[in-house]
Amino acid sequence: KKEFVATLIEIHQRAEIMKGKELSTTPYSAFFHSSYFLQNLHEKVGIFLDEPLVREQSRADQIKTEKRWQNENMGERYLFVVDDFKRLISLGLPLTNLPSQFFKYHKYHLWDRFIIFQIGAAIEIAQKNDPILINNYKPRFLQNWRRIETMATMLDKSEIQKWLIIVTRNAQAQCDLLLSNPHDNKILGLITDTRKYLTLGCYDYKLDYAEQKIFRTDA
Repeated sequence: KKEFVATLIEIHQRAEIMKGKELSTTPYSAFFHSSYFLQNLHEKVGIFLDEPLVREQSRADQIKTEKRWQNENMGERYLFVVDDFKRLISLGLPLTNLPSQFFKYHKYHLWDRFIIFQIGAAIEIAQKNDPILINNYKPRFLQNWRRIETMATMLDKSEIQKWLIIVTRNAQAQCDLLLSNPHDNKILGLITDTRKYLTLGCYDYKLDYAEQKIFRTDA
């Protein structure tokens, strides 16, 4: 209880600080609250929760969530989780030499999700075919690529670390090519294929439908 209460206080304080701030000047992640749980619980064996952190949503709720996520730029804010990692490392948390499983995200890895977002953003910006918009977006785009590469420094030295650096830089090069040649369908096809390959699963991911029944509120 002590750690949980301390975490909620810190989450509330951080939320108050971020209230009304522009995301472009003061980025904060979609899951900054999770970083405070990790900060206060990383030395513990486990944590017991008697309420689910995520509940099943009705179709109506999903539509509202999709609109809210779009309004709050939630897709890009996934990437800012790396800023949370940096904050925790600065506090002395042992977030180095980590196995790739630490970054498991559904059937693949968190960096796959990040690169997929970057590719989608590049395609969307390129389709607008506005040189000024493209040029203004590039510094922000580059910052997000650097965030992804930061995750490689957190991994233990292995083929995964090497693979992440290679894939990140190849995907960045493809995105840069597309932004420089918005009408080139060959580049668009290449980058679309890269995005598809990044969704290939390397973990099993199954829902426990017994739990789903227990926690349903619309039954």
